Parts: sequence; C-alpha cells; structure tokens
Amino acid sequence: MTVEIGSTPLEIQVHLEDGSVAKFQQSDPETIKQLLDNFQPTRVFSQRVLMFGDGSSLSAFQVDKVVRFDLIAPYVPDYPFYNGVLDIQMITPDQFEERYKPQTFVALRQRAQETPGEPITVFSELELVNGQRLFQQVCVRVEERLPLEQGIFVSQLFNAHGLHGRCQGGGVVVVNPANILRFTLYPAPPAFPPGAWAATRIR
Repeated sequence: MTVEIGSTPLEIQVHLEDGSVAKFQQSDPETIKQLLDNFQPTRVFSQRVLMFGDGSSLSAFQVDKVVRFDLIAPYVPDYPFYNGVLDIQMITPDQFEERYKPQTFVALRQRAQETPGEPITVFSELELVNGQRLFQQVCVRVEERLPLEQGIFVSQLFNAHGLHGRCQGGGVVVVNPANILRFTLYPAPPAFPPGAWAATRIR
C-alpha cells in the first residue's frame, strides 16, 4: 500500500465507554508510514490491550473499554471492505436526514433486488455505549439473503473485531462491535432474521 505522507501529523483518538477521548500524535513520516502499512481495521479489537508510547510515557487501554478508534489525517489510505461492501463513509446526522428519503430508498432497494450484484446505497446508524450515535452511508453490492443468512450476517457483525468507515476529511473510524448498543439499517433488508419481531420503531 503506497502512502504519501505530508507535513500533517497523524492523530490517533481512543474513545472510551465513559465518554472520554485519549489523543495521541505522530509526526515522523517514516513511523507514520509503518503504522499505516501495518494497520488492519478489522483486527483492531482482536487483542486484549491497546498500547501507545514514546520516550516519556506508555499508555495501555483495556480493549473491552474502548468504543472506537480513529486515525485522523488526509493521507490515511482507504482500507478495503468485505462481504460485498464497496464503500462506507461516515456522515453527520444532518447529512443523514438530508440524504435518506425512506420512500425513495425502499423503492430503490426493491428494484435492486431484481439485479443481484448491482451496487446500491443504503445507510446505517450505530448507537454506542458511550452515548455516541454514528451514521454511515454504505455502498454495497446487492445480494439475496435468506432469513437464516440475514441472521448469520447480524451475528457476524456483532462478533467482528472492528467495523470501519472513511472520514470525510481524511482518516478512518473503527468501531468496537462489542460496544454497539444498537445497529439500524435504512432501509430494512428484504428478509428479516428468524426471531425478529414485526414492529415499527416510533422513537
């Protein structure tokens, strides 16, 4: 992966379940390149401890207390997505309200089901244990899932070791699935997992 490092330092943010945010910085281009080359968003939360240090201090965080992990800089590369996902971009609540029109997107999704493999735009909302609500615009290839397969997908999502999305200004946000209180898809998928209650959310 080729990374062109500019003069802007790499900022690392560790968001904790109590709402606090620890921030770290790296300015050395060679060190930044090594960090970004070795970074795997889908493996961030596979370890028990996250550690950061320099000549003056060493900080260690219990991973199960970390809600999200951000790398902020304009040169952070676009890390690949999996399971048919082409792109995930973090958006603001206002952008979500502006872009997501339920009637339009439900109709688009229904038509897209007739052409598996075609890209479609959907949205997701993540509510985290620290009270944050994150919105994502997702471009994904349409695939038909049976109810059981949809249930497996949801289970895999909550058991993953990191869910990432691109920052609009440059960078990547990686969410710890173990600290997601609620995950909502807009519009709903055509097939519901077995055991899902048939009910409309009103708040």
